[in-house]
Amino acid sequence: MTLHLAKPQSLTSSPANCTARLVLGRKTIKGLDMRPSAPPPSRLSGLIGFHLRRVSAQSLVELESALMDLDLRTIHFAVLAAIESSPGGKQREIAAEAKMRPANLVPLLDQLEKRGLVRRSEDGSDRRLVRFSLTAAGQDMLVELDRRVRLHEERFFAAFDEKEREALIAMMRRIGQS
Repeated sequence: MTLHLAKPQSLTSSPANCTARLVLGRKTIKGLDMRPSAPPPSRLSGLIGFHLRRVSAQSLVELESALMDLDLRTIHFAVLAAIESSPGGKQREIAAEAKMRPANLVPLLDQLEKRGLVRRSEDGSDRRLVRFSLTAAGQDMLVELDRRVRLHEERFFAAFDEKEREALIAMMRRIGQS
């Protein structure tokens, strides 16, 4: 069987119209797409972790930009939210809620206290223990941070409907638990 490619009947400068006829013996197949095919997928294209990291980094950059004028970062939001979840909580409890190491929490608590967003108090039964709570200004700031984070998520994940967002969160939680 002889295979040859007949010249396209008409080629325009538009790649969308770049077609040809393929002649296989007596059979002719018209309208074959002659545009170069997409390059083969890279080693990274099938790696879930790579895509998660890329999307996470992009989201973080955009979110940090949305918080810049407040002179706070997403980690501050996480700490304030953790304190709200555990009012009067100890450093270890807050760190566990914010999913971070207690030693990394100390400078963040210092920054938030200096800005008047967090209050430290001694534990009544053990003076060595320090408990943390939000001040009124801290509560107000958390409300504003939450508003901005949710607005960012609405924009960033606009391609997903509510069910898809819930499914994505559920999948991320499963990954985090394993």
